[in-house]
Amino acid sequence: MKTRVFKRFESERNEHSVHIGDLIIFRHRGDIQIGMVQAVSRKKLKVATSANRVMDISTDPIVRYTDIRVRDLPEMLAVRRKIEDQALSFDLEEVWDVLKDDPSIFTSEDIGELYWGEPGSPEQRAAMLLHLSRQCLYFCERDNGFTSRTSDQVRSILDKEARQRAVNTEREGFDRWLADEKQQDLQSLTNRQKRWLSHLREYVIQGDEYAAIDQVRSLLKEMPTLAGGDPQRAVFEVMVRKGFWDEDENLDLLRYEIPTGFTGEVLEYAAACRSSESGREDLTGLPILSIDDASTQDIDDALSAERTEDGYRIGVHITDVADLVPRDSVLDLAARERMSSLYLPDRHVPMLPTSLSQDHCALLEGERRCAISFFFTLSNDFELLDSRIMPTLIVNRARLSYDEANRLLGTIEQPYAEVLQILNQAVDVFYQRRIDQGAVDLERSVVSIKVDGEKRIRIVLRDTSTRSEHIVSELMILANRTAAAYLAGRGMPAIYRTQAETDLGDLEQAEHDAVWRFLVLRRMKPLELSLKSRPHATLGVDTYCQITSPIRRYADLVLQRQLRAGLADGPPAYDADEMMDELSALERSRILNKIQARREWYWLLKHLAQLKDVHIRAIVLETRERNILVEFPDFGTRMAVKVEGRPSPGAEIVLTPVVIDPWSGTLRLRQVTDHS
Repeated sequence: MKTRVFKRFESERNEHSVHIGDLIIFRHRGDIQIGMVQAVSRKKLKVATSANRVMDISTDPIVRYTDIRVRDLPEMLAVRRKIEDQALSFDLEEVWDVLKDDPSIFTSEDIGELYWGEPGSPEQRAAMLLHLSRQCLYFCERDNGFTSRTSDQVRSILDKEARQRAVNTEREGFDRWLADEKQQDLQSLTNRQKRWLSHLREYVIQGDEYAAIDQVRSLLKEMPTLAGGDPQRAVFEVMVRKGFWDEDENLDLLRYEIPTGFTGEVLEYAAACRSSESGREDLTGLPILSIDDASTQDIDDALSAERTEDGYRIGVHITDVADLVPRDSVLDLAARERMSSLYLPDRHVPMLPTSLSQDHCALLEGERRCAISFFFTLSNDFELLDSRIMPTLIVNRARLSYDEANRLLGTIEQPYAEVLQILNQAVDVFYQRRIDQGAVDLERSVVSIKVDGEKRIRIVLRDTSTRSEHIVSELMILANRTAAAYLAGRGMPAIYRTQAETDLGDLEQAEHDAVWRFLVLRRMKPLELSLKSRPHATLGVDTYCQITSPIRRYADLVLQRQLRAGLADGPPAYDADEMMDELSALERSRILNKIQARREWYWLLKHLAQLKDVHIRAIVLETRERNILVEFPDFGTRMAVKVEGRPSPGAEIVLTPVVIDPWSGTLRLRQVTDHS
């Protein structure tokens, strides 16, 4: 057959008269499609490609007038199906073998005539055009026609297709492996399948922010096991069924790369740590006690009180962690990476190995421990006369819970009752002095969520206004203020916590304490961290830092090192630039706070989901245009909800869950109007 160059379609377009019912082949978004002309205007055609799809197109994207006319849409669909089936059936290898060395451009009719030995029917010609235009192995489009691929090009395409078939086979096997809960052996996976598994894992952790999200999306489209609904959740559930994760896996710990264990090197270093008792004042005979939550293991502060000839001497004793954790040691670097201990409902992630945090550093009952002690000399009417800080050696003689301390306060002859009575009277004076200096008291109950090994959830509501809580809180404020004044007075760089004064002069007293707290908190100036000593107005002190929890807060450990350097009359342990680095590193603490809040919310929703017909008591804090803000006093949290009407702030309403989804953190509530 004589080879012909493809004639321009412009002439065909100009000569062809278009009628309703004509089948045309046209391009749409890079694909070749067949449609039926439904209407003809001067510049555009209305073309139907299915019962639900009609498009307005110009003549520019039209590739071929097929010379096929149909009566209606069903006939068009039947003819199109026949054409597309034919297009899939062609094998042009023999035709290509004849034309492969000819660089000419051919029409689809040229190739079709060689293939059939005759021009072919309109349906056959349309099918040939579709075949050639849709990634044909042997021919490629060029200048409105088709040219033969080279042997190397065909071979390259065949190799690529073979590789793709292999990938598809691996993908199908991977999907079967995911679907089979009994299959957990990673050794049975190919390297590519292991990479896919890693991608899926990271996708669950990071979501759409995952760097390889496009690869994950492509993979998900080919995974029937993961099809439907929320793909991220579907992958998580597969990971749980496969045994890689627990159904309550804390993904935030993985998302923010929070280390939950220690290397062997760090554990060995911690095990070898020993305190140095030299150069310390021996206070092992002093009646010292600690007051903490009953479950606390990392006890880092203890208290003492004794009568003197002229009044009283009160002591606040902080475990000397800096003595056991040298700066820049492997132990210190591990603690700095963590920045703080995490107290989650279902687990404790310590800043230091438990051999230190719950043993050698903890002020355990009856054990000799090195400490930094703050002593306060008081008059008979509990006026603060003097303070002193010193390295000491102590023994905690009584480890008390808040409840135990409260019970002892009501006795006279019990051991340590006198110590507690002195402390109880002293802190009232300290507290009143702070109130006189502008302190704002925002006492509220603290809710903690506890989850045991059997995943039993317990909601604990603790009243922070009890006498024992008041004693501990007031004395920690006093010790922290004293440390800040000591460091500031010697010009030693430190991380100070400052807060500008809040103007509450025109704030009317609310009827409900929860509303009052909300209004005050909304007005408060933000807390600032600074290397410059300034007042903390909310606490009513002229300077303030945090130094009393060095077991669980790295910044406290840093300041304890700085304090020790001052007590030893040495140069600062940290210069201003180094202290600024430590202040900047505290940004990680915001992440830890976020993780803790999200985990508490998760377990609260799990708890609510286990209850039947639960009614939640709520205090209205604020009425907004579209919703109201409420506080749940039994759960210590706030949220916005939609209710009927506009209840006033301070009103108590009852809500019940409509949707509870711990995975997404969703809680939707409705108001219960009849809860008699």
